[in-house]
Amino acid sequence: MDVQTEARSLLEEFDQLTNSQRVARMVKLGAKSIQDENTEALLGHLASKTPYEQLLCLEACHGSRDLNFAKQVASSSPSKHLKKRAINLIVLYGSDEDLLWALEVVPPYLQVATLHRLRDARGSRKRLAVIEKYLERLEDEEENLKQFQNLFSLGSVELVERVLPKILDQFSNQQWLDLAKYHPGIAHRVLNEMIERSEEADNRVINRVNSILNQWLSHDYTVNNAVEVFRLALSKINIGQLPITALMEKCPIKAVNIILGSDQTLIKDTIEELHWRSLRNLPMSSFKPLFERYPGIVEKYEFRLFRPKQRLLVYQKYREGWRNTDGTLDDDIVERLPTQERIAEARRNVKLRTFETKPAEKIGYIALLPWDEAIELQTPFIGSGDAQIRSSAIMIQIQAAKYDESHIEDALKFVLARKNEQDPVKTRMLEDLCEIPPGRWKERHLKIIDEIISSFLMSTDISIETLHGIMIILARILSVHPQWAATHMGKLMRERDHVTFRLKLFGPCPTKEIMGHIQKELSPFLAQLLRKKDVPWIVNLEYLFHQYVIHWPEYLDTCEQTLLLPEVDAYILTRLLDILRKYRPGSWSRILPSVIYNNSSIASESNVALHVHRRQQSLLDAYLKADEEEPRERRNALKDLRGGFWWWTPSRQAAFAQILLKDIDSADVSVGDKVKYVQQLSQLTFVDPQPLFELANSEESAIQEAALRSLGHLDGTQGLPVLIEALSDERARIAIYSLRNQLRMMSRPKIFALLSSIPQAKVTVSKETTRLIGELGTDQAYQYLLEKERADLHADVRVALYRALWTHLHRDETWKIFNRAAENLDSKIAKAVCSIPEDGLNPQQKQQLLQVLLRLLSHESPEVRIAVLERCDAKPVEDRENFLAPRLFEFVFSEFDDECQSAAKAIFETYAKTNVEQIGEVYRKLLSDRKTLKRVHNAYMDIVSPFPGRKYLRPVTHLLLSIFKTDRLSVSRRVNLMFTGLPWEELRPYIFEIVPDLHADALYAAEIFIEKNGTGWKEPHDDLLKVELSMAGSKDERARRLALSFLIGGVDESSGWTDEERYRLDGYRNDTSILIAEAAWEFTIPENVGEESNGDEDVDFEESDEEGEDEGEDTVMEGAD
Repeated sequence: MDVQTEARSLLEEFDQLTNSQRVARMVKLGAKSIQDENTEALLGHLASKTPYEQLLCLEACHGSRDLNFAKQVASSSPSKHLKKRAINLIVLYGSDEDLLWALEVVPPYLQVATLHRLRDARGSRKRLAVIEKYLERLEDEEENLKQFQNLFSLGSVELVERVLPKILDQFSNQQWLDLAKYHPGIAHRVLNEMIERSEEADNRVINRVNSILNQWLSHDYTVNNAVEVFRLALSKINIGQLPITALMEKCPIKAVNIILGSDQTLIKDTIEELHWRSLRNLPMSSFKPLFERYPGIVEKYEFRLFRPKQRLLVYQKYREGWRNTDGTLDDDIVERLPTQERIAEARRNVKLRTFETKPAEKIGYIALLPWDEAIELQTPFIGSGDAQIRSSAIMIQIQAAKYDESHIEDALKFVLARKNEQDPVKTRMLEDLCEIPPGRWKERHLKIIDEIISSFLMSTDISIETLHGIMIILARILSVHPQWAATHMGKLMRERDHVTFRLKLFGPCPTKEIMGHIQKELSPFLAQLLRKKDVPWIVNLEYLFHQYVIHWPEYLDTCEQTLLLPEVDAYILTRLLDILRKYRPGSWSRILPSVIYNNSSIASESNVALHVHRRQQSLLDAYLKADEEEPRERRNALKDLRGGFWWWTPSRQAAFAQILLKDIDSADVSVGDKVKYVQQLSQLTFVDPQPLFELANSEESAIQEAALRSLGHLDGTQGLPVLIEALSDERARIAIYSLRNQLRMMSRPKIFALLSSIPQAKVTVSKETTRLIGELGTDQAYQYLLEKERADLHADVRVALYRALWTHLHRDETWKIFNRAAENLDSKIAKAVCSIPEDGLNPQQKQQLLQVLLRLLSHESPEVRIAVLERCDAKPVEDRENFLAPRLFEFVFSEFDDECQSAAKAIFETYAKTNVEQIGEVYRKLLSDRKTLKRVHNAYMDIVSPFPGRKYLRPVTHLLLSIFKTDRLSVSRRVNLMFTGLPWEELRPYIFEIVPDLHADALYAAEIFIEKNGTGWKEPHDDLLKVELSMAGSKDERARRLALSFLIGGVDESSGWTDEERYRLDGYRNDTSILIAEAAWEFTIPENVGEESNGDEDVDFEESDEEGEDEGEDTVMEGAD
């Protein structure tokens, strides 16, 4: 047999195989070719054919380890996919020299991806020597210097240490992240040095530290680096500005040690962000001191989520603060308390006066008492003539058994004695029994449960809900008494229809053993269902037993048999397939062929089509019969696929292409679907793209646009001529953007040659080609941009040129161009250089950027000036020498409101640390210009805050308060600034100072600030009551009114009002001034109620072996949805 015949025979054989089978076959052929010349000739023949045959030959390299063909593909193939497969082979089997050679010949994007893949690999696959040699080559080439700087972090420690000092000043954020990823030790050291040199609250340092900490905290091997840098950063950065929440989630104990060891205070917002799950996992030795310092870490609604010892500590702090105005504490909190505290709190609530007029509402608290005591108190309610009260008392009393294991039998007898209650009451009693943790059910309880079940089943009015409740109890007992429970469950399922539950296994009994009992009891039932062809019930069993059916092989066998039954509903078939996919995934490949050929509807299901697409391509013929009407839905299912068509053979791709083209031409198909089909057409790599070229000339604009965009995503460069041709007509605006993807496959000299030859008549084309040339970063590209800059350009093209020059910020000529642009009278052109990024610039380049911004600030157009001011506000520049300051301060007096406010914001963000006195001088001048003062001060109020993140503004705030003190028209402004810009320790002196100046509006504003704490000036540990006591005796009624506000705002919310505080409030109610007395009487406080002592409250929180066990109190019940 000659080579051609053998190749044709092989390809015909492959048409009947899946992709995995084809790959395995080619690997064997590759291994055989080492010693068999005929096989070697066969592979050589295939290698000269289409991309499909070439892909097969690349798979053969896994068997032969011969990389000659892989090298050929890497260097000369136009296919992106084949190039990627080829270099991956070279990475696996090639020598260092082979890999270095391959890196030189593949496109730049593939070079970068391969280098990162090598660096991220493990063991011998890391190939550090190759990376090092490649980086050395880049370093020696001037045109590749920028790429070298972006990639040098992939190199060795020695290389990084040598290069880092030269470029550290112009490090971008991405370079920092790469250094932190590949050389955490070096990044740690350099970051520490940067923190030590920085000023306090330097935003650039904060952003840099946060980005690196977040990356380190996402990987276990760098967590220690993150912890050490976090500790050091606290010397310059407030803890609330660091990722404390992420640190708490990753290593909670270390995070707590950092928080407690710091002299900084967490703000309220940061406290609230600490996740309960991280806090719950803390040992008491960490949780207790953290909670004592920051009680706000536990919210009322989260109380039930914590561990018993943690809940006890929280309760002792909040037991009064969490009470309602009538003195009650929510029963869902009381029931989560430890036994002693639960009983004492329940007794206190039961005795409250609020229940004297509505005694039935204390039923919930009675159930939290010891069983005998609760029964005695519940008796009137259990015998009540009101059915609702009676049923509520019965159900809640049953729940009480979960608190005392010794009374579970009493609870069961209690239920049995009420076997004649109405069905809804029975249902609720069963639900309440389900609250008892499974581990507490003993052998002695089973007989009574049996009697309860039997009596309930004998009722003629038994409902589905009651049957469900019975099954839930049996399902819970199944974990501890599997044989008994399985027998009853099997009997009930055989005798009753519509029995539902949701199994959740607990306890020490192995799952496999439990499911063994289930299989034994339900085997007859399963066989009966199959005989009756009761397919819905078979499917429903998976819902009942869900993940545990993996231990029930007989059930999975039944599912397979059910799939082959005739006339089964498509939805049911889908459910059966899903069951097998989850619990017996290997069965799909075995059963799917018969299912697809016997049931046309199931084949059109998306998950089935996706499986065929990815795993069993040999079944595609059932979808691609274009001459039959029946499989139309199947073909439509394929139209939702995206990518992966490399797994298909050319004949199947061709058949699918014909289907797509037919629908694209059809008038019955919507435009949206046609666009989707055009996109799919471009992914069929083994098919001639000529139809796609023709669609790029379609008269339908949507189809034409989709085709042009798709040409950019072809695997090779076949679409390049069509795109270049389209640049000459009205299609240019789309074609130029599609061109970018095609250029990835070309070398930089070829890209430049192509782009520079494109006609520039159209503005859109000229803009995009200019940007693309700028991104090349070569000297040739730069010279092109310089020449173009000197030409007469459309404004939009010139703007694009300035953006292209961002790649060349290291060249002096670039900055000369930017300075000229800043002086251009056309505001659009001048604004184009407003947004030059500061990230990655060295000190000299930063100074050049300041010069450009200064020129822009002198532009005659207010639009340009405002754009620069907004940039300085949003992205403050580093201006240590106050280079921009004089000009910025001039704008404060601008006639334009926008310009004035933007200048004010830029000044405060840029110079609040370095130019405080000049800011004060501006304010002194503005006291005589109320309109401008309002504009400027409103801008300051927008950014000021008492939180540590704005601490750098506090010197400005103090200065402004001293200036406003001299202005009789700024009393309200002083009040607003005090409470909006300062924390309590710095605010306190101003309280006494401002009292004599307070008028009615200012006094009311102060009252609101003090009582509501809307700006966050007050923290939980701040002692406002000392100020209250100091002001309470003042002769000035305004001072006494503020004292009342300090009393209201200063009461500890966690512990509630003390007797002394209540006494002081009564004093204000009796004040001679109506201003104070009326306000004091309008304020309502919770009722003062007595309570029993529940013993010694000093609880020992030492760790024990039982830490984390909840004695069943945190059990979550699992029932049917």
